[in-house]
Parts: sequence; C-alpha cells; structure tokens
Amino acid sequence: MSAQPSPLIIAHAAPSSDACQEALPLLRLPHLEHLLPLLHHTPCPRLPALCHNSPAEHLLAQAWGWNSAFTADGLLPFAAHVAQQRGLPTPAGQGWAFITPCHWDIQTSHLTMAAPELLQLSDDEGEALRQAMLPYFVEDGLSLHALPRSDASAPLQWLACGAALHQLPTASLAVAVGNTIDDYLPRQPQTRSLRRLQNEMQMLLYSHPVNDTRAMQQHRVVNSFWISGTGEWPASSGAPIDVSPTSPPVALHTALQNASQQHDPRAWHDAWLGLDAELIAPLVERCRAGQAVDLYLCGPHKALHLHRTAGESGPHQPLAQRLLRSLPWHTPQPQAVALLQSLL
Repeated sequence: MSAQPSPLIIAHAAPSSDACQEALPLLRLPHLEHLLPLLHHTPCPRLPALCHNSPAEHLLAQAWGWNSAFTADGLLPFAAHVAQQRGLPTPAGQGWAFITPCHWDIQTSHLTMAAPELLQLSDDEGEALRQAMLPYFVEDGLSLHALPRSDASAPLQWLACGAALHQLPTASLAVAVGNTIDDYLPRQPQTRSLRRLQNEMQMLLYSHPVNDTRAMQQHRVVNSFWISGTGEWPASSGAPIDVSPTSPPVALHTALQNASQQHDPRAWHDAWLGLDAELIAPLVERCRAGQAVDLYLCGPHKALHLHRTAGESGPHQPLAQRLLRSLPWHTPQPQAVALLQSLL
C-alpha cells in the first residue's frame, strides 16, 4: 500500500467570475462523478467575504507546514519566503512584498485589474520599467529586486523590501484580479508613502517609452503596480525556514483560476474537462487500487477536502442509492456540479 500522498489543490474549482458560474451547470465530469462516492468529504473553514488570500493559498501555506501564528489572512509570507530562498537578508523592522506591474481599468465608480499575465511583458520591457521606477522606490526606502519568472506564462514580478511593508496585510493576485479592487487597496497609516509612490509611478508610466511602443502595437499598457505576498518570516517562530514549493511536495493547479479571473467561461469549462481527464482519472484508479487520495477543491471563499487513506474501502453509499444507480434506465445526476455549486 502507498503512503499518504502529497495534497493536490485545485484553485477556483468553483469560479468567482459570474460569467464562469453560468458555465458550471453545463459541466460533465465523469471521473469526478466516479471519484466523489469513494472519498470522505470534509469542509474547510469558510473565509470572510473580503479575504486577502484565497482558500488555495491558505491550504498551500498549511501544506508547507507554515506556523499559523504568523500566517494570518493577508500576511502569508510568500515574498519573504522567496527572499529567504534567494539569500536576501531582511533588515530589522522591514518587510518583503511582490511588486507586480499591471493594468488598472479605471471606471467612474470603481477600479478593476486585468490579469497581469495578459500583459505578456517581455523581460526586456520589465527591466526597463524596473530601472525607471527604482530611484523612486529607493527614495521612499524601498529596494526593488528583479525576479526570474517561474515559467514563461507567469506574470512578471519584482521583490521589494522596506519599512512600509512591515506587517502590512495585502491582497494576493489570486483574490484581487477579476474583482473590484477598491476594497483591497491597503489603507493603513503606513501606506501613505506607498499611495504617493503609486501616484508617482502612474505619472511616470503614462509617458514611458515601453508604454508608447505597446500603445502603438495596440497592447495593454502598464499603468500601475500591485503589492502582494507580504508577511513576516521569523526564524524564531518554530516553523521550518527551509521549506520550498517541492518540500513537502504539493501540487497547486491554477488553470481554472486563470480562466475565471479572465472571465472566460469556455476556457474555464475546457480547463475543467482537461483536469478531469488528466488529474481526476488517475485518482479514481488510486482508489480502486486501495491507495490513498488527498484532494482539495476550492471556491472563492470555501474549500472541500476529499480524502481517504491507503487500504480504506471508502465511504459506503446507502443501499437505496446503490440499487437506483444499478438500474439500466437510471441516469446519474451530476453530483460533481452540485458539489462545486456548494463551494460558491
């Protein structure tokens, strides 16, 4: 029998986008339908309506063994974690953050942010913008470090460090993108300098050559930046300080998140079909072989833990339900759809 497997986390299994929610009843996920009766279902605690980190991010921090004492909502230290991995010291009283160049759509009554990966900024464009912005950040006591992308499709990001970022709750891109961002903008007293810096960068970016070229090519321009990933990484917390995205191994699947944030119901629907065939089908086989399964399905504010241990026979369906399913004229109801709707 196999040992307990690493957790699999599916972000936006139930989408935050209204457009994608309309596609949910049309889903037919045969492998998930077969898997659900074989597993225990344990709800995770619901997050507040204006949570700063998604359920998937909280589960990722939990899977990495981060101490809950320093991983409050909005303070999951993803940026400090990367800085620690890169050997960058954290001066006393200062904090780390990701700085993501982005495009804000300014409406009469609200602001929205396009998914940063849609900018498709090249490394050369990103470095030109960083060099132009760097003196302003330094003047406000913030360093600004280049950061290699995890893959070609990932949004371009930088690492920043400074006193204004210390213990500053911020909303992650997983939460802010695709939503009205007004309620997620930091408004603590320490952010006055950050708001001024953001205004200065908006003026700088308005006439930057990178944006001039992008506008001529009818591409989205960079007109602001987003601050996220803040939170402290205290060595004295008792939490392991050498964890990495592969230790312990955990798989976070974000194809559904990207489609939901881009309000693309067809892409979200097709991404679920792909996950059902490529990810869920092997889990069904694991169950049939008596192996363990550890899967989390995440909605905008809730998550569900689907699990079983090695050698376990799994939950038993009521006799009436099993007999009904055995009838040749019975058409199974899409339990997967009902389950995903319960996560909204």
